[in-house]
Amino acid sequence: MHSTFQSALDWVSAEHQVYEEQKFEEEADDQKTAEDWEERIAMYLHRAKTLGLDNPLGRQAVGKAATTAVAYLESTLRAHGEVPAPGFPSGTVEGTWKHA
Repeated sequence: MHSTFQSALDWVSAEHQVYEEQKFEEEADDQKTAEDWEERIAMYLHRAKTLGLDNPLGRQAVGKAATTAVAYLESTLRAHGEVPAPGFPSGTVEGTWKHA
């Protein structure tokens, strides 16, 4: 695994543990699954574009968008079940993926 990919995963994991989980309980996340996750992700991406990626706060906004997208997936798994197996083009269902 490339070190920058691992660094990105580590940042998202830390942000999720120390901020996202503390701010939004599972029930609140699951309510957002039916409402406005897309708006939160779009807001962070807009902030990143506005501030620019040369600005540390712009890069932070990209990380927060990624963390929010992961939390959205986590909530979707709780509310609707597993996703198709990874490694296939979108729109292709090749079984379901269950992480050990």
